[in-house]
Amino acid sequence: MTKCYKKLSKAGNGELVCDKCGIQVADGEGVWRYNLRLKANHNNNSANLVFWDAVSNRLIGKSAGDFPSHYYDMERLSPSGCPDEIKDLVGREFVFKLDRQSGSPLNGKSYSIGMVSTDQDKIEELKSVGANQSGRQ
Repeated sequence: MTKCYKKLSKAGNGELVCDKCGIQVADGEGVWRYNLRLKANHNNNSANLVFWDAVSNRLIGKSAGDFPSHYYDMERLSPSGCPDEIKDLVGREFVFKLDRQSGSPLNGKSYSIGMVSTDQDKIEELKSVGANQSGRQ
C-alpha cells in the first residue's frame, strides 16, 4: 500500500497509481478519503465548499472507506445516487471556518473548510450578528 495517501489515478492498464510517488497500488489496497464538494447558499450569496477527509469524517460520522464500493467508481455522483448520509446534509445549518490560506475570493471559486460545527448555539449567535450587521446598512 502507498504510504503517502495522495490521490490515486487509473493507469492505462487499469491499475491504480499514486499521483505523488508513482507506486502502483493493487485494487482494494488504497485508502479511500473524502473530497466532498458542496454548494452553500445564504440569502442571495453562494460559495463552493470543499470538505477534505478529516472534516467530512466528523460531519458525516462515517469514513469514506465504509461506503459500498459502487460509490468509488463514479467520478461524480448524481443527487439520486448519493449515499443517504450525504443527502442528509441538504437543508441543514452549519457554521464553517473557511481556510483563507487558499486565497480564493467569493466569486464562484472554492473554499476549503478548516472546521465545521453543528452547534445550534453558535449558529444562532452568528445569525443574530449577521442580522444586526445587515440592519446597519
